[in-house]
Amino acid sequence: MQIDSNSGSLQVQINDESIGMPIPNTKVLIQDESNKIIEELITDESGQTPIINLAAPKIDYSLDQNNTEVRPYSVYNIQAIIKGYKTKIINGTQILSNTMAIQEINLERDLDNNNNNNQDDNIFISANTLWGEFEPKIPEDSVKPLNNPTGEVVLNKVVIPEYIVVHDGVPSDSSAKNYYILFNSNIFWQI
Repeated sequence: MQIDSNSGSLQVQINDESIGMPIPNTKVLIQDESNKIIEELITDESGQTPIINLAAPKIDYSLDQNNTEVRPYSVYNIQAIIKGYKTKIINGTQILSNTMAIQEINLERDLDNNNNNNQDDNIFISANTLWGEFEPKIPEDSVKPLNNPTGEVVLNKVVIPEYIVVHDGVPSDSSAKNYYILFNSNIFWQI
């Protein structure tokens, strides 16, 4: 599918929340920010809608670090409706220009069969870091002191060990002997 420079594309995937199976024949309403319906789609046997193009700002806005004038993506609301499941609304699906977004929606079975629109079934996606107001990140030292080591240390560069430990037994057998073997990558891979 060809996407023009002032649009992005969207595909919606509908699944049953409890078993993860796709739900065919689900009505999917795509709404703009004022909740005006701009597309009405039906999912296929794999629970997917057709891919559609939606208006989005030029990609230049998302690439410009100094852009504070124009939100670099479009926002759409998606509503999924099918008998036997609770209606779910996703508020704030973001569409970037020249990009395909896949919005997954997991529907909960409606045991009362009244297809009510509970407030719990609304999901709000917050602003993207390209646009929202966020606290500045605090720079961290690349080498940090180990206060209470947990046995795992993350190093800031690749380190090749001089020796490796080979445990002669099952991991839970503390009486098994450990052998310290000089690590040589050429020999190691021949074992």
